[in-house]
Amino acid sequence: MIWLTWRQHRVQFLSGAVVLAVLALAAYLTRMQITDFSRDSGLTSCLASGGDCVTIAHSFDQRFTGWLNTARFLIVLPLLIGFFWGAPLVAREFEQNTHRLVWNQTIGRARWLSIKLGIMILATALIAGVTSLLLAWWFKPFQDATALGRVTPDAFDLVGIAPIGYALFAVSLGVAAGAVLGRSLLAMGVTLIGFVTVRFAVSGLRVHFMPTLSTTYPVGGTGTKTTDKAWVISRGYVDGQGDRVSLTAADRLCRRTAADYEGTLRCLRERGFKHLDKYHPDNHFWSLQAVETAVFSGLAVLLFAFTIYWIMRRFG
Repeated sequence: MIWLTWRQHRVQFLSGAVVLAVLALAAYLTRMQITDFSRDSGLTSCLASGGDCVTIAHSFDQRFTGWLNTARFLIVLPLLIGFFWGAPLVAREFEQNTHRLVWNQTIGRARWLSIKLGIMILATALIAGVTSLLLAWWFKPFQDATALGRVTPDAFDLVGIAPIGYALFAVSLGVAAGAVLGRSLLAMGVTLIGFVTVRFAVSGLRVHFMPTLSTTYPVGGTGTKTTDKAWVISRGYVDGQGDRVSLTAADRLCRRTAADYEGTLRCLRERGFKHLDKYHPDNHFWSLQAVETAVFSGLAVLLFAFTIYWIMRRFG
């Protein structure tokens, strides 16, 4: 049965291996250029010495931001796995009636399902995990040189263990949709709508997975070291009594008496205002990752269980 599953889905598995190899090669070649620039421009030595590296870091940012924005498109990789691995896994068997041939041999439905799902789960976790490690390695120079932190949404969705949860959920959704609908294309459509909807919903709730921290600093200041590499959730002001005031309300209060931006800042300082940032620090990364991975992995388990129940009941 393992050999049969490989024969049936070898194109998908080999395509995934090729994509992973291409990503690894691209990551290696581009990271070489990034590290060479950091070394030759003096950015590496500047960061190591703790000096003022703003000018060099700005040049780094201007040169490589395009690559960073391109890498962010890899957020769709779990969805593609759900499309091309999950949706056809069972649906194609039903479309071609090959499942009946297998069940008429010595292999029953339970063994057929367990082997197919087991191989798919292992392959999905492997490719998602390797891709996550590869991207974490590739992102490291950006994290050193810029404000990009792994807890910020731009990086969070691509590194750590959460991408494994995303991929397992996408595959399980595709498999379940294929089992119910019996058509690969229809299952792909359901996978697209369901995956995007759940991903957006959970990402919107991520900020509440752990209590946020707060920090204050003088008006006109550049912030504190506590928010370096952090995911800043909101910015505002607090007045002299410690009550929170929105940016709009504070600026409106001083705009009537201030002639320019500097005058506004001076007015806010005189009234005892301070900046207030609410944020998730970098050390919340693994806790947030654990919660989100548990959510998507739990949904994947439920969908796989539903698939087994549906097929056993439908053909019972």
